[in-house]
Amino acid sequence: MALIEKISAEQIADSRNEPTIKVVVKTSDGESAEASIPSGRSKGTHEALALPAADAIANIDNVLDKKLHGVDVRDQREIDTKMIGFDGTANMSNLGANAILGTSTAVLKSAAASQKMQIYRYVGDMIGRVKFTMPTPIFNVINGGKHAKNDLVFQEFSIVPVKFDKFSDKLEAGKKVFLEIGKLLDKQDISYAYGDEGGYSPAGIKDHKALDYLIDSIENAGYKPGEDFMIALDIAATSITDYDEAVDSYLKLIEKYPIMGLEDPFDEDSWHSWTELNIAIQNSNKKIIVVGDDIFATNLDRLQKGIETNAANAIIVKPNQCGTISEVLSVVMMAKENDYQIVVSHRSGETPDAFIADLAVGVGAEFIKSGAPNENTPERMNKYLRLARIEEEI
Repeated sequence: MALIEKISAEQIADSRNEPTIKVVVKTSDGESAEASIPSGRSKGTHEALALPAADAIANIDNVLDKKLHGVDVRDQREIDTKMIGFDGTANMSNLGANAILGTSTAVLKSAAASQKMQIYRYVGDMIGRVKFTMPTPIFNVINGGKHAKNDLVFQEFSIVPVKFDKFSDKLEAGKKVFLEIGKLLDKQDISYAYGDEGGYSPAGIKDHKALDYLIDSIENAGYKPGEDFMIALDIAATSITDYDEAVDSYLKLIEKYPIMGLEDPFDEDSWHSWTELNIAIQNSNKKIIVVGDDIFATNLDRLQKGIETNAANAIIVKPNQCGTISEVLSVVMMAKENDYQIVVSHRSGETPDAFIADLAVGVGAEFIKSGAPNENTPERMNKYLRLARIEEEI
């Protein structure tokens, strides 16, 4: 057995230089593991609540360390259930989702270490997976919305390498297109910064122009839009008033551009509009994933409602939206049982922790989002590089 001997935490800075936490779990067999917790700027109201870093650390020191002492780290669901009970609220507002998730993730990593297993294999073992495949990256190369200071309404303009066999080839192709976007912006004399997720944040252009730049850059890199690369959009819609008009505009976008994914096309409680769009896309016979992020918030009950109402056919999985690894795995299993595609995702305020790479492989996610393939954003690239290493092993 590997029993919990000590749970501790410290404050660190995320990629926006805002405070977050790192949790360390030490076990009786001499193993230890750490997990650091990201944060989102664009948050849904149904997410579990993260507390200020200092408060989360105090709750780990004063509550979780004491109450989980001596528990076997292999008992993931028991530990997660206990922490939910210690908190006693619907949104983890007592102990904090960051304290609970940090502990839950570090427990899982400690258990994997105690079993001398790679993390992705340990995750797979928890849900009965024996064959592992690599997710396809969704590279957020142009940032807008709340993730950038520009005129773009849509939050993420992403390229998706779909015609490459190996993950490492997809990563290299994504880097090539990303660099071509920068060259194109320079050539057009468009000033830009970088957004929260490492993508370009160009000044003075609208959404359709950003899409045109993606097409041009894919071609300039020597690839074919619609064959080698597709496009995915995170609309992050919160203020749509004319839903019928919005459905029509999305259908027109799909006709004009090689779009394979629409994320959060409506706000988190506009269930009828989600269903209308999803059915319209199904009737168009286009292979497009309608991806729920804020509407589902990695929450089992909300996913169940989405399945019943035919609101989407894919789900974003963000561990800090729900707060424990056990809940994440329950959501994943329900999604798979109902033919939903899974997109494991980072957050806009990230840390160097590459856990979501192992999670994506372990649960068999079709896609992973970790921002732009930008060498200047190590908190993003760490996930992609970890995936390349996993690919070499499997």
